[in-house]
Amino acid sequence: MSDRATTTASLTFESLYGTHHGWLKSWLTRKLQSAFDADDIAQDTFLRVMSSETLSTIRDPRSFLCTIAKRVMVDLFRRNALEKAYLEMLALMPEGVAPSPEERESQLETLQLVDSMLDGLNGKTREAFLLRNWMA
Repeated sequence: MSDRATTTASLTFESLYGTHHGWLKSWLTRKLQSAFDADDIAQDTFLRVMSSETLSTIRDPRSFLCTIAKRVMVDLFRRNALEKAYLEMLALMPEGVAPSPEERESQLETLQLVDSMLDGLNGKTREAFLLRNWMA
C-alpha cells in the first residue's frame, strides 16, 4: 500500500472511529448489559476494522460495525463457554491430579486455539476430525 493510500485508509479509520465509536459502545452496552464487555467488544471490533482492507468500500458504517461486533460477540461467547466447561471439568478432578494454575492457563489457551482452528474448517472436515480424534 502506498503512503497516500495508507494515509487515506488511516483517515477513514479515524473518521469511522470518531463518528461511530460512541454509538457502537452504547449499542453493545444495551445488547450485553455490561459496559465492561461492551468496551472490550468495541475495541476488538475496531481492531478488526483497522486490519481490514475494506475501509474504502464501506457503504453503511453502522451495519458494517454491527456485523463485525456480532462476530466478536460470538467469539467471546464461545471462549466463555469453553472456559466454563474446562473449569467445570477441572472442579471434578482430585486436588492432587489437577494441573497447576500455569498449566491451566496454557491448556485453556490451547483449547481456544484448537476451537478457533476447528471453526475455520468446513462442517464435514470438522466433523471428520472430531470423530477421528475424540469419538472412540
